Amino acid sequence: SELEAALAEAPHVRVALGSTGAGVEGFRRAHLDALATRRLMHRARPEPRLARFADVRAVALAAADEERALEFTARTLGDLAGADEALRETLRVYLREACNAAAAARALYAHRNTVLARLQRAEALLPEPLAGRTIEVGLALDLARWLGAPRADAA
Repeated sequence: SELEAALAEAPHVRVALGSTGAGVEGFRRAHLDALATRRLMHRARPEPRLARFADVRAVALAAADEERALEFTARTLGDLAGADEALRETLRVYLREACNAAAAARALYAHRNTVLARLQRAEALLPEPLAGRTIEVGLALDLARWLGAPRADAA
């Protein structure tokens, strides 16, 4: 929170945080993790001011082969990939909040009924039912958030 407050006073500064570790190897790993975080920050729109490797490590791993990551995202999300960003973000937060609509509504500063309506629309756009696929859909939504939504022909 102190870092976020300091960033408020420096509007052109962006911060990518790596992991923590001991010794030279820990420093090297933290540096590489911060570079991976920075790469993803530059792709995200709008570009975040602060990102932690802990928040993007699965995306960094999945995006190592960017072409395959975008293909995975397009196939997993189907029509949702090209839909309104609010639908994708609502479903992403809902999954992050352990499929709890009330918690997602609080995180999104939205009414629970708004969240439920968006979830219904988002699920209707998925090529397969969400049940049993929450991990894949969550990863695809994170990839779309950090890499951008895939083109319609990516699948």
